[in-house]
Amino acid sequence: EVPDFTVNNFAAEAVVLSHRVSFNFDVTCSPDSPRVHCNALGTSLTESLSSIPETWCENNSTGVSWAWSLENDGTGKLSIIRRIADTDTQTITDYANYYVPTSETPVLGKDKLRHQVYTGPANFLIPANR
Repeated sequence: EVPDFTVNNFAAEAVVLSHRVSFNFDVTCSPDSPRVHCNALGTSLTESLSSIPETWCENNSTGVSWAWSLENDGTGKLSIIRRIADTDTQTITDYANYYVPTSETPVLGKDKLRHQVYTGPANFLIPANR
């Protein structure tokens, strides 16, 4: 059985008047693995929590990467992937998806100050699969 991934300090927001979107969080993939910091600064011409392609956490030596996708219905999906070298030729991949409802990604401000933010829990568990 694959342990849940633990996410701490999750924060995401479109930065007002900058066309930038910022994501920051820490993830622990198992009780015996270290906490890894994940972050990205992306571009969003609509001041929304736009998609972020798969990005390594800290650096690719951690084996942990993540992505954010903004779905067509306005919901968000945080995907976390952990790769473990089992042998010289085989890699085990664990993955977890956390779905964010539109109620947790409101648009704040008016006119030019409109921007989307994540208002859901900062700390949560995500069931992982292999």
